[in-house]
Amino acid sequence: MIRTLHDPYQADYHLNRLRNRNQELLEFCAHLRALAEKKFEYRQAIIKQFHQKGYAQDYSETDDDEAEEDN
Repeated sequence: MIRTLHDPYQADYHLNRLRNRNQELLEFCAHLRALAEKKFEYRQAIIKQFHQKGYAQDYSETDDDEAEEDN
């Protein structure tokens, strides 16, 4: 049973809230895309180095927490 009738087309509050969430989502997607492009460019550079020299050196940082847990 509906206690109060709500007209979604007349409620500006919900539209403003939706607009803000859409903006936040767009900013988040743009951030993720920038990270993905950066990672892609790095991998392309590694592949290019491999084709030029026959080997590639990857200087990315690795996490060695597993080694500390074993000790």
